[in-house]
Amino acid sequence: MKTIGKKVSYEQTPEKLLININGRGTKKQVNLVILWLLLWTICGTILIVELFADYSGQQKIVLGVMVAFWLYFEYAVYYIYRWRKGGIEILKIQGDTMTYSREINGVGKVQTFDATQVRNLKMVDYGDSDFQRAYYKSWYSIGGEMVQFTINGREHRVAMQIEDDDAKKLLKVIDKALPEISS
Repeated sequence: MKTIGKKVSYEQTPEKLLININGRGTKKQVNLVILWLLLWTICGTILIVELFADYSGQQKIVLGVMVAFWLYFEYAVYYIYRWRKGGIEILKIQGDTMTYSREINGVGKVQTFDATQVRNLKMVDYGDSDFQRAYYKSWYSIGGEMVQFTINGREHRVAMQIEDDDAKKLLKVIDKALPEISS
């Protein structure tokens, strides 16, 4: 397999193109997410315990809403942990078919597309917002796709949190391989 930067590897034959984009984090990043998850779990446990204390109905409703928000973010942080521990994006072009999946430890949903319908292959434009760009490239979030294309009028984005130079090189590999493989 050939590599592009630290996160992207690909294998190309005349019949197919297989691209793997590593979502795993460094050991330090994974440990920080574990710490975040642990502290967040402690906070949520305190909220849940307080639900059973002697409070008025209105106060219990407010605590219940807080617990609902806590649960949502508990799941989000847990998902980030799982992604940083064993996440990978897989893009495969073979014949007239293109498949894309985001897998965590080998489990994920595969999307299938008609490779001959790929249009407007380009880098994602996040505009001039430094905040938005910094957020999507941060290790504590999932997202920040760098490559987008259109199929049947619908935009699809892939290649989460890779460097700009790596995204440009990846675009060239995909752009060159699409007509060769899907013809």
